[in-house]
Amino acid sequence: MQTIDDLVAQIVTYDLETPVMFWHTSVESLEALYNGIGPGWLPEGIRDMMTAHWGFYAAAALVHDYEYSMSEDRSRAAFTASNDRLRRNCHKLIRKGVPWYKRWLYLLRADKLADACEAFGWSAWES
Repeated sequence: MQTIDDLVAQIVTYDLETPVMFWHTSVESLEALYNGIGPGWLPEGIRDMMTAHWGFYAAAALVHDYEYSMSEDRSRAAFTASNDRLRRNCHKLIRKGVPWYKRWLYLLRADKLADACEAFGWSAWES
């Protein structure tokens, strides 16, 4: 798994969207809340496999995990906004880091990832 420093560098390089307070969060705090790709209730080994498979999106997932952990607004609208930001950030990573002829596959995967968060992530958002 990439380090938090590596992921933060990607967030800067690819100009990913973040909540303002993200930049006031220590690396140690980000390490504590980031669990890779996949919901926290999954066993760590499965999350590790998911992160290995979907790892291209890890920087976007860090921002997403931050929002799921730190957002004070627990409304459905904020939940959807967080998942929409995940989608937009994944698309930015793709536009800037994937050759044009492979983008369709990466876009499909990114949309599936964001759709899964929207469909199944409400219980994690509420907690």
